[in-house]
Amino acid sequence: MRAGKLRFLVSLQSATAVEDDYGEDVTTFTEYASVYADIIPLSGKEFFAAQQVNSEITIKVIIRYRDDVKASHRVVYNNQVFEIAAPPINVRMRNRDLQLLCKVLS
Repeated sequence: MRAGKLRFLVSLQSATAVEDDYGEDVTTFTEYASVYADIIPLSGKEFFAAQQVNSEITIKVIIRYRDDVKASHRVVYNNQVFEIAAPPINVRMRNRDLQLLCKVLS
């Protein structure tokens, strides 16, 4: 992967459970790395469910290979949150690039 394609600085976040003031577990996300990435929109679709219009946008985020990225993590870029929808893909099993297929949350 050429470094010029990795032009977006994104945050990788992992979920942690913390206890709030009432003793209940609340899931919060904490940043564990900032990496440069390429963000590629794959599709956008609208569908009707329960008489509501829903939209789902799928993107692909490509970063340099890391072995600590999990499907339960998320990617944040410019206050946009991307949920990792599938296990990370080690491209050609060469430990160079990692593809993250994501859904846009906000």
